[in-house]
Amino acid sequence: MKINAQQNIGELQKFQQILHRGYVTPPSQWTYDIEKSYDWNYEFGPFFKGHTPERHIKAEKQFLSYKVNSLFGVPAGPLLNSKWIELYSKLGFDILTYKTFRSRTYAAHPRPHMLYVEPSDMEKTFIGKPYTKTHDAVTMTNSFGIPSKDPDVWQMDFKRALKVIQPGQVVIASIVGTLEGTNNEDEYINDFVQTALLAMKAGAYIIEVNLSCPNLHNVGLLCFDLSLSTRICSAIKNAIGNIPLLVKISHFDNMETTRNFVKNTHEYVAGYSVINTVQGKVDDIQVKREVMRKIGVSGLCGSYIRPYGLMMVERLKKIREEMNLDYAIVGMGGVTTPEDYELYLQTGADAVQAGIGAMMDPYLAHKIYEKQAVHASNYHQIKSLGMPTHHIPHHYDLKQLKKMYLDMIYSPIGPEVRNVLFIDEKPFELKHGETNGKQSHIYINHRIVLMHDWWDRKLLAQIFDTLIREKLLPVGEDSYTMLAVPSYSSPELTACVLENFGERVNRIVQISQETIQKEKGDYRNFENVDDLQKPLIVVDDVFTSGRTVKEALDEYAKQHSNRQIDVAVLVTRDPKTVEAFNNLPNRHITSLVTLDEILKYHWKQFTPLQKKLIKAERLQLR
Repeated sequence: MKINAQQNIGELQKFQQILHRGYVTPPSQWTYDIEKSYDWNYEFGPFFKGHTPERHIKAEKQFLSYKVNSLFGVPAGPLLNSKWIELYSKLGFDILTYKTFRSRTYAAHPRPHMLYVEPSDMEKTFIGKPYTKTHDAVTMTNSFGIPSKDPDVWQMDFKRALKVIQPGQVVIASIVGTLEGTNNEDEYINDFVQTALLAMKAGAYIIEVNLSCPNLHNVGLLCFDLSLSTRICSAIKNAIGNIPLLVKISHFDNMETTRNFVKNTHEYVAGYSVINTVQGKVDDIQVKREVMRKIGVSGLCGSYIRPYGLMMVERLKKIREEMNLDYAIVGMGGVTTPEDYELYLQTGADAVQAGIGAMMDPYLAHKIYEKQAVHASNYHQIKSLGMPTHHIPHHYDLKQLKKMYLDMIYSPIGPEVRNVLFIDEKPFELKHGETNGKQSHIYINHRIVLMHDWWDRKLLAQIFDTLIREKLLPVGEDSYTMLAVPSYSSPELTACVLENFGERVNRIVQISQETIQKEKGDYRNFENVDDLQKPLIVVDDVFTSGRTVKEALDEYAKQHSNRQIDVAVLVTRDPKTVEAFNNLPNRHITSLVTLDEILKYHWKQFTPLQKKLIKAERLQLR
């Protein structure tokens, strides 16, 4: 397939023949109705009735000179106006490129604009179809022609787009020159410049020039014309000054062509966006109610062009390293899954955008966020992922769970009643006291999360199970018996673990004679399952003096005097009481974290008064 008289794109000849076979029936999740016209979608779209998932995220990623929430977004094309920008912003797409501007009104091509395509029986041939059997590997053809509203319209709407995005997000202004109405190359270049200036006037702080669209009649791809592309980039950069300029290009046939393009343009640009659609010849035939228009070429997008996008990212990364240059690489083309996003980053992209992927799956950004949060073991992010349907993965190790626990127990932001750690000027009473006395300004109480927050309850269950398996169980042992001491949080924690890991956990309830005498009720009907061959574990939330646990174990030892009993707790307050307990025969205690570790972890979040109270009480933290 000839791109122009000078260049042939070789392998991409496989896209030469695309036969349109009818209109497309969009899947229900599409935000763009591909059975309707571009103008209809502009006016009435986007189409989305789902919920917008919550995110807990900080703008810690770097894109150009901006801090962003993530390195994922939507390229020029799907975001027709500020309504689309607003929706995708709420859905967690953070690098958003507004649909390409022109210096004048420009109508879209007649329909159809989009069709699914798949290989035919003939070599190098694709067939357009009105449906697809699967969305796992979607390839489409699209032909819009870069439509544009009048500058008075898009400038006002672009200003609105800048206002509706979330913190940690950016909007890129995409521009293109219009060949029609110009008499020579200089006028054509000037139209690019004027469009860039119009974008600046509307508030654009990042501009992307489109040199890659295949649907300009008799023009082909501008990026294949090295001289003209260089002049356009130079002229735009001279006009916009310090505003970053991105250049959107297509797939080049070889490394040398790519290198020459970078050599000639890098001094003007902040980065390259690769790739746009791949160009292909289209033969239209009569279908259904009307004869589809005859166009020379149409762009392919979706999963089939992913290898070409990745190839260009890899080349640009290699050239950047060879020439010791500093430019960003924005990868796109066939990004429809979180794994595609990751693959682009691994290949060398500094940011990634999805067109078709974002249009047919508006939750794609959230899926990426979810996967990253789970792998990062970030408590606040994971907890926000689709409650109440989200389940905590069981692959976390104890180190990851410890961090999640530390993040869970205290936050200076939000309702204090949900905190586990409390530091107050009025001291709390400690039932049996500790080395520092029977009162403390530092108090830990897990009752609220155990009773009212199912997600945190599941997390605590997993923490205990992992703590027991990693620290207390013999190698090869996976099941154990839990001894529930009916005082403070032990019964609730035991029930919590049984609820989530009951298939391999037995239970014993140990009630002292003193408790039976003091409290009403018949305790004789407790059903205990005690396998003497299995490890016996007592769980509790906070180990202070250890008196309650010791009394319960002494009661149990009257029947099984030589049995080893281990204790698993979340927090130990006093190292001396822990040492004393471990010196008892057949007794051992292990904890997830010490109180001092908790206080050090959250130290920067405490108020000056809280720090003063802590230092007065915890001598080792002075």
